[in-house]
Amino acid sequence: MPINQLGGPILWHSIDYFPLVRVVQQTDERFSTILTKIGDGLQLSNDNISLIESRHKTQAWCKENVPDAVRLYYSNNEVDSYNRAAILNAYYCLAHDIVLSYSSEREKRQYQGKLHKMTVAETDGLPYLLPLAEGYTYMITSNIDVADGLVNGSIGVLRHIERQQSNVGDNSAEAGPSTSITSPAAREEIVTLWFELPEETTGTTAKVKCRPHVQSKPNTLSTNWVPVYKKIVNITLTKTI
Repeated sequence: MPINQLGGPILWHSIDYFPLVRVVQQTDERFSTILTKIGDGLQLSNDNISLIESRHKTQAWCKENVPDAVRLYYSNNEVDSYNRAAILNAYYCLAHDIVLSYSSEREKRQYQGKLHKMTVAETDGLPYLLPLAEGYTYMITSNIDVADGLVNGSIGVLRHIERQQSNVGDNSAEAGPSTSITSPAAREEIVTLWFELPEETTGTTAKVKCRPHVQSKPNTLSTNWVPVYKKIVNITLTKTI
């Protein structure tokens, strides 16, 4: 493919740009100065601290006045804690971990412990435990289809959680040695999450591919929703020599 056609015409035609005609910054000079001092690691005066604290709001106030505001936290653990408390009647989707190439049960447990301590950044943006509830806003944290606009950072509202019976038992996530044989029981599991995204052009290809399935369930699904399926990633837990 020629360099000037990198990514294909469809990807680039869907991109918009907005020229900046003026400098956008904090218009409150006093507050701007404080932010600069914080960024430079300088000590704040008592007046500076009082001004910052005057902007503090309680959780109850935020819940009533700005329920849709984005919360920023220092760590992913704090984000997970807030999400668990904020999402009511959530269904917790647990990742299925399959451990391969271990020599003993002790080694397998060590691998599992190491995996569960890894951050989302180390697992390709995929959390171990995901609270799901229809009507809440979610962000895609791992690229699905760049050309279709389903990329890390895309935000949409979860409209429907689709489930089906599957032969996945509670212990199926623990693949045994090559000599082991397991017979997992059938259970209901999540197969597809259906999102309503703000941009109609996002997920166009995905919506076309799933249209027959959507039309077979007119009372449940909408042609405006984008399907997101399960993703499988390989995570190396040992160093290769």
